[in-house]
Amino acid sequence: MTAIQPRLARRQTQGTGFMLLAATIGVVVGILSAKDPPIAVAVCLVAVAAPAAILKPKLVLYGLTVTVFTEFLTVGGVTVGRFAVPLALVAVIAELGQAPARLREGGLILAFAAAYTLLAVASLFWTRSSIGTVTQLGSLGIALVYAAAFAVLVRSERDLRIVFWIITACALVLGLYWIGSFALGVARSANSAGDPNFFAADQVVALPIILVLGSWTKSNGLRALLMLVAAVVAASVVASLSRGGALTLAVGGLLVVLLPGPMLFRTRARKATFIFVAAVGLALIIPVAGPALNQRFKKGLETSQVGGRRADLWLGAASAYARNPVLGIGYGAFKPTMFHWLISTPGVRLNLFSPGSLRSGQPVHNDYLESLTELGPLGLFFFLGMIWTTGLSFVRTARRAKRLGDQFIRAASTALVIGLVTFVAGSFFLPTETSRTLWVFVGLSLALPEVLLAQHDATATGGRPRVPDVSGRRLDAPMLRLAPHVGPASAS
Repeated sequence: MTAIQPRLARRQTQGTGFMLLAATIGVVVGILSAKDPPIAVAVCLVAVAAPAAILKPKLVLYGLTVTVFTEFLTVGGVTVGRFAVPLALVAVIAELGQAPARLREGGLILAFAAAYTLLAVASLFWTRSSIGTVTQLGSLGIALVYAAAFAVLVRSERDLRIVFWIITACALVLGLYWIGSFALGVARSANSAGDPNFFAADQVVALPIILVLGSWTKSNGLRALLMLVAAVVAASVVASLSRGGALTLAVGGLLVVLLPGPMLFRTRARKATFIFVAAVGLALIIPVAGPALNQRFKKGLETSQVGGRRADLWLGAASAYARNPVLGIGYGAFKPTMFHWLISTPGVRLNLFSPGSLRSGQPVHNDYLESLTELGPLGLFFFLGMIWTTGLSFVRTARRAKRLGDQFIRAASTALVIGLVTFVAGSFFLPTETSRTLWVFVGLSLALPEVLLAQHDATATGGRPRVPDVSGRRLDAPMLRLAPHVGPASAS
């Protein structure tokens, strides 16, 4: 009885604590319901999901993946991504409590990301718009949480596969919605599924990921279905009528075609199948959406409309940087001060902007010029350094996976390289400094080397699989640690 009594007491204490917590949440939700029902519903959902974030952190990871594609959804004027951030923090802390993260090969990525963040925070001391900087720092904080969640919560190949499947499902659903909206004549600017340019950028990123799943699945029927999904996603980019999306789709398609087949596909036949299916999909959508997209390109190249409003924003940003060439005008400060820079810059056509956009302001619509304008050369260096080391980490992981004989991780890393390249190309026309997609890349670049090591540590201690050496010989997996040139800790 003496051993049972303490346990009963603990359970009673826990039960009382949960009852008090539930009562408190109920009171808070009741008060909010009278003032703002949507916020009350959101708070209720977060409160219910919080225990799941502690007990099942991976569920939060999967939910975050969905929010990358559904950022246009709002509750009470607040995007779903912002509601997911507290849960993500709880999940990261819970996961770290169970097993510490060993990000042994992400030193440079973390250094560049930290330096970029610190410089952005420091710009509060010289910013031209305190409100703009604080707002952008809030967005950066959310992006950092996304990066941390993917870095910490993606622990195994299974986690990675599930994330890839969720990306595929989201891309398919949104792709069908955009194609349907286009067929019904809905204007791209009036589409309820968000900004067409960001939609197109995310769809292009999803394409190589879908190809990896399709190439490495064992079911012929599922493989055929995934190839069809890839064709739908590619067609939806065209249906979005996004010029930047069309260009990045061309870049991504060219990379897929030019890269050696084994880097992304299991066989050359599967690569040829994808190219054929994608060509058929584009052949079906281009006659329908092609003329409208071509018209948008022609309009952008007219002498009086070269680059449209983006060209004028770039002129204004260049003028702002010329007057603040060392530290920039402050993180996030261009948008709220846009009118000041445009009106004081020769050659800017204010008549292209609506009165509403002049009042509320717009970002630069070029990620690199925006970084230079707001944080100076040092900020641009840190930002580019973070992107470069992220891509380099994917390349190194792909090479190491090849040496260790893990073809799926090799293909997955290659797909992420292609996705990052297309996203970087699209960022010449979009403001993506705090884009969730970009920071998910950062998080995955930190996670993948550890996933590869965990995968081979598990197989080495299990069935002693045989792993190919770079010289062509065969080595038992437990001997990897005795062979530095093929060992997972030293391969580069």
